[in-house]
Amino acid sequence: PASNGSYMLEHLREDLGHEPVTALTPARLVQWASVRKAEGAGPWTVNQELSALGTMLRHVASFLNLQLPDVTGQARPLLTHLKLIGAGNRRTRRPTDDELQAVLAWVQARDPITADAMRVAAITGLRRSELVLKLRWDELDPKARAVMIRQRKHPRRQETRDEWVPLLGDSWAIVQRQPRAGERVFPISPEKITDLFTAATRALGIPDLRLHDLRHLASSRLQELGFDETERMAITGHRSAAMNARYTHPTAEHLHAKFEAATKPPSRRRRPKAAHDAAQG
Repeated sequence: PASNGSYMLEHLREDLGHEPVTALTPARLVQWASVRKAEGAGPWTVNQELSALGTMLRHVASFLNLQLPDVTGQARPLLTHLKLIGAGNRRTRRPTDDELQAVLAWVQARDPITADAMRVAAITGLRRSELVLKLRWDELDPKARAVMIRQRKHPRRQETRDEWVPLLGDSWAIVQRQPRAGERVFPISPEKITDLFTAATRALGIPDLRLHDLRHLASSRLQELGFDETERMAITGHRSAAMNARYTHPTAEHLHAKFEAATKPPSRRRRPKAAHDAAQG
């Protein structure tokens, strides 16, 4: 899979693909959404998957010239009432340094390559699919220390574009130390990196932390380091300033430090020794 849409369709295939269309009643979709909630999916995620199911059913009905009931539309009022679907909330979670180091250490002990992939994600903000499927040896530019990410996605439309993404800081060195065992730098599945990250947070008792929060961390750090909006968008791949802002969450510590640096009176300059001697003479 190469997109969120692909992942949603795969989930739907696993959950509902074995059932006849006539079994997809509003009550059955409530049961399905309840299971997805128990698995950790939020109201917005379930809402997106429900929309994908409705789109798929409409396309199949049109292609096969069938009359199918709008079961997803019929189920929406009840799903909304039960709070199984809903609008997305702006997520502001980013791992603290201690949380990140603990997760990396836990994963490192079990799969060093996956731990390194997470380290690169924390620096560059690459999406999961970009990190493990599109970060390829033949797309690296050693002179620019950058990688060409092919068909970088738009968050809401099908359009894509190829973009050079700089592998900043330690991320270039981390990439270079990987064994060249195939075409991809990190020859792991998207599911594996997510599963190991989730397993680490559960084992360590870290609440409400997801792999995608590393993207929030990377964007926030870039802002704290002084990267302007255009520069951050060139790295994260966001297409709008509004979306870029949704991923930027400065910490209280950073804001305190910036305020203190801005309001600290300038230190008294020491006069050159010759001038000092002349003044004394």
